[in-house]
Amino acid sequence: LFIAISDSLGRTAIATGEGTEEAISDEYCEIIIDSIMVPKFKEKEYYEGLRRALLLLTREWDENDN
Repeated sequence: LFIAISDSLGRTAIATGEGTEEAISDEYCEIIIDSIMVPKFKEKEYYEGLRRALLLLTREWDENDN
């Protein structure tokens, strides 16, 4: 799992890798970005946005890991 954030480009991305792509879908990653990370980043609450995103992503991974 890889999270990239570029303040200068105004972009955030989550990439799944070998072993995580089956447990965490690209669609789920987009939901996390759009509903959690971007709103928190706009409020300048970067740590909280990352914390919440990682919490949800790790829960999803644990629940769907085969």
